[in-house]
This record gives sequence, C-alpha cells and structure tokens, in this order.
Amino acid sequence: SISAASAKADFAIYPNPARDIVYIQNKNQVSEYRVYDVAGKQVAQWFSNVESGFSIANLENGLYIVKAGSSAVGVKFVKQ
Repeated sequence: SISAASAKADFAIYPNPARDIVYIQNKNQVSEYRVYDVAGKQVAQWFSNVESGFSIANLENGLYIVKAGSSAVGVKFVKQ
C-alpha cells in the first residue's frame, strides 16, 4: 500500500496563486471538491465532473487545501 507521505493528488489547480477564480484539471471523474483553510476548517465545497473554474472571491487571502472526492490527499493553493 502507498503511504500517506508519498501519496500525490491526481488533480491540479491553476493559476496558483490566484485572485478570483481557480481552475481544476482532473484526470478522473470527480464530482466533489472540498476546500479547507490551514486550520482544517472546510470553507467551501464545489461540484463538477468536468474541468471548470470556481470562484474564490469570497475567501480571505491565504493558503487553502483542496481535496477531491473522498481522498485524504489535497492540493494547496494561495488566494491573493
């Protein structure tokens, strides 16, 4: 089995850092994304099964982690 330390998310977020909108590029058909702040609090939830953009205009500036589906592995992005 793969260890959590070496696990890598199978999607990408761009641009990073971002201001108003982030786009998710995913090889798999994931329909749910959860956004967490650095304290681990879920601050947003996005639904899409295609490559699409999501507004981050309502988020405070800072570091966030996005997790796809039920995955424990996340991708970090910075809101400016």
